[in-house]
Amino acid sequence: MKSTLAFLCALPLASAMPIDRHVKAFQDELYGIDFGVQSKSAMNLHLLENTNTTGAVCLDGTPAGFYFSPAANAENTNNWELYFQGGGWCYDKEDCWGRSSTALGSSTSWAPTSSLGGIMSDDCDSNPDFCNFNRVHMVYCDGNSFSGNRDDPVEVNGKNLYFRGRRIIDEILNTLQQDYGLANAENVLLTGCSAGGLATYLHTDYVHDRLDE
Repeated sequence: MKSTLAFLCALPLASAMPIDRHVKAFQDELYGIDFGVQSKSAMNLHLLENTNTTGAVCLDGTPAGFYFSPAANAENTNNWELYFQGGGWCYDKEDCWGRSSTALGSSTSWAPTSSLGGIMSDDCDSNPDFCNFNRVHMVYCDGNSFSGNRDDPVEVNGKNLYFRGRRIIDEILNTLQQDYGLANAENVLLTGCSAGGLATYLHTDYVHDRLDE
């Protein structure tokens, strides 16, 4: 890979407050923050495979995943945009237990397609620099900015919770490298908002090193 560019938008660290037990306030973030003009075409959902072996699962143990749309033309085949979805955090066992029954903690109810705006849009009038890139929306379902890597689940109210955000990153990158051409990337834009903005801060060096292997 020749170069990596990291960009992030609003990251409300100073004003962050514990989310509601059922994280209703963040449900709309499943398909991304409204950045303005939406994409003209949808990105398709890809759930990760072999998660019993890899451990790349959401809070409730369902497979994690991502939405993907290929580059619009041959010129941008090796240009990529990877987006960490936001959606707040869970702050204790009960909080994460509540979240695990929502789209921010389980893949059970994820829609088959996603459409983002702003720098993730494929509308070249509103996003002339990146509209033709391969676009990846990494869905947020671990509750901790893709940062957990705990082997054993935590039982809360009779339900196992899994904190495996780092493994989700690993398996998304593995899948994209093996099956979608990320191994040939020349330019990668890593971005995210809110909890996804924090994920960008936390994981940019790690993702860069992974792609340079």
